[in-house]
Amino acid sequence: MACHPGCCVNDNRLQFIFVHELTDLHRISWMVSVAYGFAVSSDLILTGALVFVLQKSRTGSKRTNNILDTLIIYTINTGLLTSIVSVFAFVFALVIPGNLIYAAVSIVGAKLYANSVLALYVWLHANLRLIEE
Repeated sequence: MACHPGCCVNDNRLQFIFVHELTDLHRISWMVSVAYGFAVSSDLILTGALVFVLQKSRTGSKRTNNILDTLIIYTINTGLLTSIVSVFAFVFALVIPGNLIYAAVSIVGAKLYANSVLALYVWLHANLRLIEE
């Protein structure tokens, strides 16, 4: 029988032994806080960079500028919303490290990211004729 932290192998069967309790999450809460801090900063940097690039892509055409204005508004709205959710997760991970409330907020954030991508896809598919003309 070979035992390692977290699992044992006995008679060619792998058996998991749960050594740590859920209450031991406070020991790794600093890693969660760092991860959410990076998520907040990357959200803000990417949103700012995309708005900057879209702003610089303006042409003299009214139709192109209207599409760019819509994309800029969409970028700011979704970037701001995902940043707010990431900030909540970051604050909860810092303030209440032994609790899993930050994980619940993170799940909502992941769904929000997916909905943002799908909404952009639907918008682009609906307005493809305007872009091609």
